[in-house]
Amino acid sequence: PAAGALDRAVPTIKIQASDNIGVTSVTLQVDGQPLPAPYYYQQFGLWVSYWDARNAPPGKHQLTVTVTDAAGNTTTRDVTVTR
Repeated sequence: PAAGALDRAVPTIKIQASDNIGVTSVTLQVDGQPLPAPYYYQQFGLWVSYWDARNAPPGKHQLTVTVTDAAGNTTTRDVTVTR
């Protein structure tokens, strides 16, 4: 977009996850609510999803990613984004 213009595109969320025995699932929450979008596994442990933030209120939002491996171990990371 031009300088000062708003980009109304839906942002892509890319999550890189790897494990020695294999990642079996990735979940994403926005402000504590599960993201209803599907996750797509791509090469090299890259999971891709979309969050349609156009309907989210302006301000800060917390994205929480939880990764689970084949043994049931989980890791969670939080990221704060501003709309």
